[in-house]
Amino acid sequence: MHRRIVAVLLCCHSGCALESLEPEASLVTYWGTVEDSDAVIAITLTDTAAVAYVCGGELTRETQTRWYSAELSQPLIEGDSLVLDAINGQQLELQLSADSLIGSYLDPDGTAFNFDAVIPSQGEFHGLYTVVDSGCRTGVIVNVDASNNSEVQGAWCNEAGIFEQVTPIAPINPGASSFDVTVVSATAGFEEKRLTVQAIDPISF
Repeated sequence: MHRRIVAVLLCCHSGCALESLEPEASLVTYWGTVEDSDAVIAITLTDTAAVAYVCGGELTRETQTRWYSAELSQPLIEGDSLVLDAINGQQLELQLSADSLIGSYLDPDGTAFNFDAVIPSQGEFHGLYTVVDSGCRTGVIVNVDASNNSEVQGAWCNEAGIFEQVTPIAPINPGASSFDVTVVSATAGFEEKRLTVQAIDPISF
Protein backbone atom coordinates (compact mmCIF):
# COMPACT_ATOMS: atom_id res chain seq x y z
CA MET A 1 0.00 0.00 0.00
CA HIS A 2 1.38 3.36 -1.03
CA ARG A 3 1.71 6.03 1.60
CA ARG A 4 0.75 9.39 0.13
CA ILE A 5 3.01 12.26 1.07
CA VAL A 6 3.21 15.73 -0.32
CA ALA A 7 6.71 17.23 -0.37
CA VAL A 8 8.57 20.26 -1.70
CA LEU A 9 12.35 20.64 -2.30
CA LEU A 10 13.93 23.94 -1.88
CA CYS A 11 17.93 24.70 -4.08
CA CYS A 12 17.63 36.16 7.60
CA HIS A 13 17.43 39.29 9.60
CA SER A 14 15.61 41.75 12.17
CA GLY A 15 14.26 41.68 15.71
CA CYS A 16 10.57 40.84 15.19
CA ALA A 17 8.49 38.66 17.45
CA LEU A 18 8.14 35.04 16.39
CA GLU A 19 4.79 34.09 14.91
CA SER A 20 3.36 30.62 15.00
CA LEU A 21 2.70 28.87 11.71
CA GLU A 22 -0.13 26.41 11.17
CA PRO A 23 1.25 24.26 8.35
CA GLU A 24 -1.02 23.12 5.56
CA ALA A 25 -1.87 19.43 5.67
CA SER A 26 -0.32 18.98 2.22
CA LEU A 27 3.03 20.53 3.07
CA VAL A 28 5.90 18.72 4.77
CA THR A 29 9.60 19.50 5.16
CA TYR A 30 12.28 16.82 5.28
CA TRP A 31 15.66 17.44 6.93
CA GLY A 32 18.88 15.55 6.43
CA THR A 33 22.63 15.44 6.24
CA VAL A 34 24.91 14.96 3.25
CA GLU A 35 27.49 12.17 3.16
CA ASP A 36 31.14 13.28 3.27
CA SER A 37 30.14 16.94 3.58
CA ASP A 38 29.34 19.54 6.22
CA ALA A 39 26.24 20.55 4.21
CA VAL A 40 22.69 19.90 5.35
CA ILE A 41 19.57 19.69 3.21
CA ALA A 42 15.90 20.59 3.59
CA ILE A 43 13.19 19.58 1.13
CA THR A 44 9.66 20.93 1.27
CA LEU A 45 6.91 19.15 -0.64
CA THR A 46 3.34 19.96 -1.55
CA ASP A 47 0.87 18.27 -3.91
CA THR A 48 2.04 20.46 -6.77
CA ALA A 49 5.58 21.69 -6.05
CA ALA A 50 8.90 20.76 -4.46
CA VAL A 51 11.77 22.94 -3.25
CA ALA A 52 15.13 21.73 -1.96
CA TYR A 53 17.90 23.73 -0.34
CA VAL A 54 21.40 22.45 0.19
CA CYS A 55 23.20 24.66 2.69
CA GLY A 56 26.94 24.23 2.84
CA GLY A 57 28.87 24.59 6.09
CA GLU A 58 32.20 26.29 6.68
CA LEU A 59 33.99 24.08 4.12
CA THR A 60 31.31 23.94 1.42
CA ARG A 61 29.26 27.14 1.73
CA GLU A 62 30.43 28.53 -1.62
CA THR A 63 30.51 25.26 -3.58
CA GLN A 64 27.43 23.36 -2.46
CA THR A 65 24.90 25.96 -1.28
CA ARG A 66 22.13 25.90 -3.85
CA TRP A 67 18.35 26.00 -4.37
CA TYR A 68 16.49 23.45 -6.48
CA SER A 69 12.83 23.31 -7.45
CA ALA A 70 10.30 21.31 -9.47
CA GLU A 71 6.61 21.32 -10.29
CA LEU A 72 4.59 18.17 -9.67
CA SER A 73 1.79 16.92 -11.91
CA GLN A 74 0.50 14.83 -9.00
CA PRO A 75 1.46 14.16 -5.38
CA LEU A 76 4.46 11.92 -4.84
CA ILE A 77 3.86 8.41 -3.52
CA GLU A 78 6.30 5.93 -2.05
CA GLY A 79 8.77 4.77 -4.68
CA ASP A 80 8.38 7.82 -6.91
CA SER A 81 11.47 9.66 -8.16
CA LEU A 82 11.84 13.36 -8.89
CA VAL A 83 14.45 15.59 -10.52
CA LEU A 84 14.75 19.18 -9.29
CA ASP A 85 16.57 21.91 -11.19
CA ALA A 86 18.77 24.77 -10.02
CA ILE A 87 18.99 28.10 -11.83
CA ASN A 88 22.49 27.25 -13.09
CA GLY A 89 21.27 24.02 -14.69
CA GLN A 90 22.51 21.63 -12.02
CA GLN A 91 20.10 18.96 -10.84
CA LEU A 92 19.18 17.13 -7.66
CA GLU A 93 17.59 13.69 -7.87
CA LEU A 94 15.55 12.07 -5.12
CA GLN A 95 13.29 9.12 -4.38
CA LEU A 96 10.50 8.97 -1.81
CA SER A 97 10.46 6.10 0.67
CA ALA A 98 8.05 5.50 3.56
CA ASP A 99 9.51 8.21 5.81
CA SER A 100 12.49 9.72 4.00
CA LEU A 101 13.84 11.16 0.77
CA ILE A 102 17.11 9.74 -0.50
CA GLY A 103 19.04 11.15 -3.41
CA SER A 104 22.11 12.88 -4.74
CA TYR A 105 23.43 16.02 -6.42
CA LEU A 106 26.69 17.11 -8.04
CA ASP A 107 28.96 19.90 -6.90
CA PRO A 108 30.53 22.18 -9.56
CA ASP A 109 33.54 19.89 -10.13
CA GLY A 110 31.26 16.91 -10.82
CA THR A 111 31.63 15.13 -7.49
CA ALA A 112 28.44 13.31 -6.46
CA PHE A 113 27.06 13.77 -2.93
CA ASN A 114 24.38 11.52 -1.44
CA PHE A 115 21.82 12.62 1.13
CA ASP A 116 19.13 11.08 3.32
CA ALA A 117 16.41 13.45 4.53
CA VAL A 118 13.77 12.32 7.01
CA ILE A 119 10.25 13.42 7.82
CA PRO A 120 9.87 14.87 11.34
CA SER A 121 8.84 12.38 14.02
CA GLN A 122 6.32 13.22 16.74
CA GLY A 123 7.52 16.24 18.70
CA GLU A 124 10.11 17.21 16.10
CA PHE A 125 10.08 20.13 13.65
CA HIS A 126 11.85 20.69 10.34
CA GLY A 127 11.66 24.09 8.68
CA LEU A 128 13.00 25.85 5.60
CA TYR A 129 13.12 29.65 5.56
CA THR A 130 14.15 32.24 3.01
CA VAL A 131 14.42 35.90 2.05
CA VAL A 132 15.79 37.59 -1.06
CA ASP A 133 18.45 40.22 -0.31
CA SER A 134 21.23 41.84 -2.35
CA GLY A 135 20.13 40.06 -5.51
CA CYS A 136 20.40 36.56 -4.02
CA ARG A 137 18.20 34.17 -2.04
CA THR A 138 19.23 33.56 1.58
CA GLY A 139 18.25 30.18 3.03
CA VAL A 140 18.00 28.89 6.60
CA ILE A 141 17.36 25.28 7.62
CA VAL A 142 15.94 24.49 11.07
CA ASN A 143 15.89 21.10 12.80
CA VAL A 144 14.30 20.87 16.25
CA ASP A 145 14.26 17.50 18.03
CA ALA A 146 11.71 16.15 20.51
CA SER A 147 13.73 17.60 23.43
CA ASN A 148 13.50 21.07 21.83
CA ASN A 149 17.19 21.13 20.92
CA SER A 150 17.62 23.06 17.70
CA GLU A 151 20.14 23.04 14.88
CA VAL A 152 20.14 26.01 12.54
CA GLN A 153 22.30 26.31 9.42
CA GLY A 154 21.90 29.11 6.93
CA ALA A 155 23.73 31.09 4.29
CA TRP A 156 23.40 34.64 2.99
CA CYS A 157 24.64 35.48 -0.49
CA ASN A 158 24.74 38.39 -2.90
CA GLU A 159 24.75 38.81 -6.66
CA ALA A 160 28.57 39.04 -6.65
CA GLY A 161 28.76 35.45 -5.43
CA ILE A 162 29.79 36.16 -1.83
CA PHE A 163 28.45 33.68 0.76
CA GLU A 164 28.32 34.19 4.53
CA GLN A 165 26.93 32.31 7.52
CA VAL A 166 23.76 33.66 9.15
CA THR A 167 23.06 33.66 12.90
CA PRO A 168 19.55 33.55 14.46
CA ILE A 169 18.88 36.49 16.79
CA ALA A 170 16.45 34.66 19.07
CA PRO A 171 15.75 31.01 19.96
CA ILE A 172 13.69 29.37 17.22
CA ASN A 173 10.15 28.42 18.16
CA PRO A 174 9.09 25.23 16.36
CA GLY A 175 6.50 26.14 13.75
CA ALA A 176 7.39 29.85 13.65
CA SER A 177 6.39 31.44 10.35
CA SER A 178 9.36 33.82 10.51
CA PHE A 179 12.34 34.80 12.61
CA ASP A 180 15.29 37.17 12.46
CA VAL A 181 18.92 36.53 11.64
CA THR A 182 22.09 38.56 11.32
CA VAL A 183 24.91 38.33 8.82
CA VAL A 184 28.37 39.91 8.93
CA SER A 185 30.46 40.34 5.77
CA ALA A 186 33.58 42.45 5.57
CA THR A 187 34.02 41.09 2.04
CA ALA A 188 30.65 42.51 1.00
CA GLY A 189 31.38 45.78 2.80
CA PHE A 190 29.11 45.75 5.85
CA GLU A 191 29.63 44.98 9.54
CA GLU A 192 26.22 43.55 10.31
CA LYS A 193 22.89 43.21 8.56
CA ARG A 194 19.58 42.05 10.00
CA LEU A 195 17.06 40.11 7.96
CA THR A 196 13.72 38.41 8.57
CA VAL A 197 13.37 34.99 6.99
CA GLN A 198 9.97 33.54 6.13
CA ALA A 199 8.82 29.92 5.92
CA ILE A 200 9.21 28.72 2.34
CA ASP A 201 6.19 28.51 0.06
CA PRO A 202 7.08 26.04 -2.72
CA ILE A 203 4.09 27.03 -4.83
CA SER A 204 5.21 30.67 -5.14
CA PHE A 205 8.97 29.91 -5.14
